[in-house]
Amino acid sequence: MKMVKNGVYEEYGAKAIDKEDGDISKNIKIDNQIKNDAPGDYIVEYSVKDKDGNETKIQRKVKVFEVE
Repeated sequence: MKMVKNGVYEEYGAKAIDKEDGDISKNIKIDNQIKNDAPGDYIVEYSVKDKDGNETKIQRKVKVFEVE
């Protein structure tokens, strides 16, 4: 994913389906440390736990770039 400097990061969302618990998307935690005023590569991390405490994490790469 790419984003222009000083732009607004648009979260596209994520879904989490557990074999036993079903849809646990509401439990997803998002760690977004994007600095929209500083060009560079950033990571948005998504994590979710099921009722048994099993955790899954996934990352999305975001590149902030400057238009010249």
